[in-house]
Amino acid sequence: SLLKGDVKNHDGTRTNQLSRADKNEKAFFTFKWYALAVNGHVVDFEWNGKPVVEARLVFDNTPAPGGPGHQPGEDVTVEIPWSYIKEGGNGPTVPVQYWVTATGLENDLPSEITEVDVNAIAVELPRAEFPSVTGSFPNCASLEANGDLRVEIPDLSSLLKVGDKIHVV
Repeated sequence: SLLKGDVKNHDGTRTNQLSRADKNEKAFFTFKWYALAVNGHVVDFEWNGKPVVEARLVFDNTPAPGGPGHQPGEDVTVEIPWSYIKEGGNGPTVPVQYWVTATGLENDLPSEITEVDVNAIAVELPRAEFPSVTGSFPNCASLEANGDLRVEIPDLSSLLKVGDKIHVV
């Protein structure tokens, strides 16, 4: 099979790991052109099973400035837009791979899977409401008779699963 590649975060400081610091940022996938690459071979990329259409490459060894000058054995890097990372979700082993297709190949050739530890997607929760607060800040008149401040939290069942924890600030 084709060799796996590596994913770098947007600023190149982490390999095969995306953290909250990478939220809303693209990532980069680097692999080596395989030894038998010839002009016209098409390479498609997948992030967590979804094709990354914008990253498609076609091998072309035409030297610059007329072409990209691809050469077997050289590294090549493609951009993975944030939208694919976000849609792929968080997880310790998000699969990333590439596939080679070409006229004359009976089957598409898959690369080894690169597992990426993704923790870049933060769920944005809707704001809580304080129905008894009039104005910008709570005051004594906002409190219940027992001293509690009533808070209404919107339904979060579509955003959270059992066992999830939220931090209120």
